[in-house]
Amino acid sequence: MWNRHEKEKSVNVQVLLRCRPFSEDEVRNNAPQVVTCNEYQREVAVSQNIAGKHIDRVFTFDKVFGPSAQQKDLYDQAIIPIVNEVLEGFNCTIFAYGQTGTGKTYTMEGECKRSKVLVNRPCASSHCKSLCSSFYF
Repeated sequence: MWNRHEKEKSVNVQVLLRCRPFSEDEVRNNAPQVVTCNEYQREVAVSQNIAGKHIDRVFTFDKVFGPSAQQKDLYDQAIIPIVNEVLEGFNCTIFAYGQTGTGKTYTMEGECKRSKVLVNRPCASSHCKSLCSSFYF
C-alpha cells in the first residue's frame, strides 16, 4: 500500500489524481480520448487539437488512479494513511477538487445505506474505530 512514510519526510504536499471513466454519453457518441492515465509511471497524458494544432502534454503526480479504480481503492490507498497520520498526531488536510458528480463527497464521507444519512467514512471503518478506541474526545 502507498503511504506518506514511503516518501521523504520533508514532503509536505502530495497531489493524487483520479482519471474518471468515459460516461455513457461519451461512449455512445464515440468521443475522443484526450486523457490517458499511466498508473505505474504516475503520469497523465493530455492530447488536444486546438485551433488546428495538435498539443500533447504529460503531467506527473505523486499517485495516479486510472479509470478502473474504485472508490474503495482510492479511500484505502489515499485516505486511510492520512487518517492514520492524524491519529499519530500530525496535522493533515485533504483538498478534493473536481467536476460536480465525480465522487469527491462519496470518497471522503461514504454513504450509510441503512439510515440514508451521510457518515464520516473514517469513523465508520473498523480499522479507524480500533485505533480511536483508546482516545478520549
